[in-house]
Amino acid sequence: MKLWIAVYNEDITTTIQRGVYIVYLFSQDMNRVYLTLNQGCINLKKELGTKADKEAMISTRESIRNILSNSRFNTDNDLMAL
Repeated sequence: MKLWIAVYNEDITTTIQRGVYIVYLFSQDMNRVYLTLNQGCINLKKELGTKADKEAMISTRESIRNILSNSRFNTDNDLMAL
């Protein structure tokens, strides 16, 4: 079982199926917690199809990473490196 908790701003999204939101991911041994930004993909896939939704999510990801690039956040996909 993997434990995670989503937190979202209702001005941005009201569901984990679309938009960008914060997720706390807990390691399986519960010794670590990761604060992550996530994107809902269910609605995008319905609206755009599989290929276009992936491109839209990558575009959003890169925009967010550019905003965070000068901060102390890790902006890659490798949680295990932390």
